Amino acid sequence: MKMILRVPIIFLVFFLCRCTTGQMIKSKPDKAAIDTSRAEYFEYRGYSDTIYALVYGKVYGLEKDANGKDTLKPLQNVDIKVEQNNKAVQTDHNGEFEIGFEKGVFSFTLSKQGYEPIRMTNYVSDPDQVSTTKIILAKGTKTRIFEIPQMTR
Repeated sequence: MKMILRVPIIFLVFFLCRCTTGQMIKSKPDKAAIDTSRAEYFEYRGYSDTIYALVYGKVYGLEKDANGKDTLKPLQNVDIKVEQNNKAVQTDHNGEFEIGFEKGVFSFTLSKQGYEPIRMTNYVSDPDQVSTTKIILAKGTKTRIFEIPQMTR
C-alpha cells in the first residue's frame, strides 16, 4: 500500500517542478509608438520534454477599419528568420508560428512586405524551454527592435 501512495506523490512533485510559471516581459510603448510594429509581450513560460527551446507566437497586422479605428487581424505568411543559423518559418493562416532553437543566444526578424519588420534580439534559449510571444506589425518600412530581457530565476 505504501508503494502505491509514493508513486503518485513522486510524480506530482516532479510534475509541479517541471510546470513552473514563467516570466512575462511586456513592452510598454509610449503614445508615439502605438502605431508602430512592436512585441506586445514575450513570456518565458516553463519547460516541456524536448531537446529544443520552442517559441510559439501569434502575429497580428494593425489595420484601420471603415471608421478609421485600429483593429488587429491575424497576419499570415509573415517570414520569421533566425540570424545565427538561417532557420526560417512562416506564420500560418491564423498568424501563428512555432520555431525551435538549440541552446544559445539568438536574434530573429519578423517581416512581411508592406509592414514594418521587427527584430527580436537577445533571446536566450535552453533545451526544453517554452516561450510565447504576441507581435503586432504596423504598415511601414522602418525596422523596429525589441530586446528580450534575460529571464530572472
